[in-house]
Amino acid sequence: MTDGRVIGAGEIGRIVQEAFDKTTGSSPLFMPFFWSDVCALRKNDTEEWFRRRAGQLIHRRAAA
Repeated sequence: MTDGRVIGAGEIGRIVQEAFDKTTGSSPLFMPFFWSDVCALRKNDTEEWFRRRAGQLIHRRAAA
């Protein structure tokens, strides 16, 4: 996701958007559901879950 580089503040949102859209848009196993659709949900629980999870994965990878 980060190509091994240090990421700046606020970049996690962009990284999540790119990864989500690339994944859901590139597989016939997924219905067309993009990051903008996630952000349009009334509750932002789903959006926050993806951001937190991406942060965990990035920081875990950096610590390894």
